[in-house]
Amino acid sequence: MPTSLTELFSPACHLCPRRCGAARDEGAHGVCGANDTLKVARAALHMWEEPPISGEAGSGTIFFSGCSLKCIYCQNHEISTGNFGLEISPERLVEIMLELQDQGANNINLVTATHYAHLLPAAIAAARARGLVIPIVYNTSGYERASAVAALGDLVDVWLTDFKYADAGLAQSLSHIKDYPRVAVSGLAQMAREIERRGGRVGGRGRAYEAWHDRASPGASGACRRFVSRAGPGVADGGRRADLGYEPVHAQCAHARAGRRPGTRRDA
Repeated sequence: MPTSLTELFSPACHLCPRRCGAARDEGAHGVCGANDTLKVARAALHMWEEPPISGEAGSGTIFFSGCSLKCIYCQNHEISTGNFGLEISPERLVEIMLELQDQGANNINLVTATHYAHLLPAAIAAARARGLVIPIVYNTSGYERASAVAALGDLVDVWLTDFKYADAGLAQSLSHIKDYPRVAVSGLAQMAREIERRGGRVGGRGRAYEAWHDRASPGASGACRRFVSRAGPGVADGGRRADLGYEPVHAQCAHARAGRRPGTRRDA
């Protein structure tokens, strides 16, 4: 199985678990909406992440355009499915990281970067070489290939991951992907292995740790917690800690099922 992110990207893109096979390196667009050009919707200090992430100074968030999921309740649908954003070079991404650090960011928070993961190792290495010292947060929907997580293991300090569904049917109806529960558990387990390999602690506050959002569907919060326990007791126990960001969004899902246009109001 290939572990290089470049191999997963080209010639046929298999970076995310959809494995759509798009020739993105030739300009084709994948299911995620991305081609071979890096696209960013927003980069700024963000004060409203989980307290350990934002702290007092804010998290240096970089929102990437596009997404491999198609959640009908997405609060950022203009970015995730509308592909709103500006095309930038990998060199500009490095500069943005350094600029956010200069602004006092607690960390660099890469939001929905799955489909650009092949560009991250070189960008992070270049930023480190130029003086980036704050942690890297990988802020993800949870729909990640274990091999891609492993390839990022030495670069990511904090895995900030959703766990959206324990029910495959609900995943299909709300996010158009039926294998989410199985894939997300596999990804969580790999994140835990990467943290432990580096001497960190799952659910801890050290240099490397993991936080997971229980972004459960209506009435499914308990099911998500039971399901995620398959990734290992450390993951489930750590993820339930309030200081790591238990964040149900049941109202979002309920509105979405009732036909509300996603993104009109955040319910959290």
